[in-house]
Amino acid sequence: MKYIILLLLTAFTFVACESDSSQPDDQNRQTEVSASIFGINWILTELNGEPVSEVETSESIPTIQFDESENRLYGRGGCNQYNGGFELDAESGEADFSQIAATKMACPDMDLENLYFSMLNEVERMEQSSQILKFYNSSGETIALFESMEN
Repeated sequence: MKYIILLLLTAFTFVACESDSSQPDDQNRQTEVSASIFGINWILTELNGEPVSEVETSESIPTIQFDESENRLYGRGGCNQYNGGFELDAESGEADFSQIAATKMACPDMDLENLYFSMLNEVERMEQSSQILKFYNSSGETIALFESMEN
């Protein structure tokens, strides 16, 4: 019985100490994280440190989606639809949004949309983990937080 326990402990030690080769290295992990932002409808949950008001309806909360094949982004600003271009450095997460254009419908309350569009111009880096997408400004502050939403 002692030999069986000793054998099991030895086997457990080898298994526990063995490196997990199924885990990708940092560079591959970052690339996979960047690739996982595509094809997802991201809904804004926090802007400039403030949660998006629960009073907002699902139609008035800003969203963003990324099209990898054309390097385009698009979504709703709350009232108006928008689109633009983007470049993303997979290793560093550095992002550059360009030529953002939006429809010009007038809505009763445009405050959230105006803040949202201003924020898009400040994005320097983004990071995705699980179901959360974060945008950072040049100071490294989180300026927007998104959650994935079923399409």
